[in-house]
Amino acid sequence: PELIDDVKPHPVFGKVDRATHWAMRRSLYSGTKVHELFLGGDGSFFPVLHCDMFYLHGFVTQIYGEKEFVCYPPEQTPFMYPRADNPKVSQIGNPLKPDLEKFPLFTQANAVSTLVKPGETMFIPFGWWHYTRLHGPNIAYGGIGLNALNWPNFINDVAGTRSDVAWKSNAIRLYGKVAGAVMSIQEALTP
Repeated sequence: PELIDDVKPHPVFGKVDRATHWAMRRSLYSGTKVHELFLGGDGSFFPVLHCDMFYLHGFVTQIYGEKEFVCYPPEQTPFMYPRADNPKVSQIGNPLKPDLEKFPLFTQANAVSTLVKPGETMFIPFGWWHYTRLHGPNIAYGGIGLNALNWPNFINDVAGTRSDVAWKSNAIRLYGKVAGAVMSIQEALTP
């Protein structure tokens, strides 16, 4: 915690950062972190083709080394073969060596690839599929973004995954409407 000031200011993707807003219940995005530190070695990669949880925006600031991001826009979701039990994770396995007999539509996917160097930040909007590859020893700082654009998807996803009890899901949706309205008012009043 004493190093958090070293990575401020936290990127804000709107007039109000809903992820750290006072009205935000942190328990809603448990399973992911507002702040993450990524360490890796030469040739390693995060081979899981995925969209970030809960429809959160993501960002990664490169501190040391270089990291390649391979991304696919949301409209290419049919080519990603989402898992039935978790539609934000692909069935493909290793996207560097996909089984094209099992996943033939993946050949129609068009990746956007970029190399992020120290001091640069990669923004990954919610719904974008991606994986990463490291080019040498690597240190990066990552975080989440939540704003009015992804708030409805976030609340619906949390309500659908956090509880199999209808009243709890409805309570989360109600909270989302009230807290979202408070944040929207603050955004409207912020110059």
